[in-house]
Amino acid sequence: MKKIIVIASLIVISLSGNLMAKTGFEVNVLFPFGVSLGTYNGTDASKYTKSDAGFEFGIHVIPGYYFGISNIALGIGLDIGYQKDVFAFGIKGQKGKYGASFDSFNLGLLPRIDVGFISIGIGGGFKFPISGLMYQKLSSDSIGSASLYDTKTIYKEFNKPFIPYVKATLDFILPLNITAGIYIAYDIPFMESKTYDFKLSSVDLGAQIGIRL
Repeated sequence: MKKIIVIASLIVISLSGNLMAKTGFEVNVLFPFGVSLGTYNGTDASKYTKSDAGFEFGIHVIPGYYFGISNIALGIGLDIGYQKDVFAFGIKGQKGKYGASFDSFNLGLLPRIDVGFISIGIGGGFKFPISGLMYQKLSSDSIGSASLYDTKTIYKEFNKPFIPYVKATLDFILPLNITAGIYIAYDIPFMESKTYDFKLSSVDLGAQIGIRL
């Protein structure tokens, strides 16, 4: 019985702390993971491709500062981290698929508003691919092929080799400053092939867990 009372007291204290607006510096570490839906832009892309899904994940460190106003906290933070992006496409009239996968350095801004246990963020920035691969699988029975890309090759194959993005997040602040939530993001069609008429873009949907320090 005593253990139950102690645990309940700790939970109440943690929840009460989350209800109070905070002011000061904070670091949020996030682990997003979800589905990336490739979208096509350009003449070649619209002729031959259709959207397909890929798995993405990352780790983001968001240092920021909060201003407390009554029970509302307004925060502005940098969005710095690693992101694994996938731009997946199907081939019209066939069972095959192809796409690109990049390991990117992420740099952006993520303003947030915290009300009680809820944290809402809307921001954006840029992702800078540093390595990756292009892959192709002509049918469900084929083995497929992949070409590894380093940073030099990425700059050789693409104009404007960086990816602008916008993102919205919804997180729930749990006891012990653990967070759990969802996100939606859009990779803006800016990274353009030098060989074919298409630009890479995607809609990203997923979940994220994290901790605030």
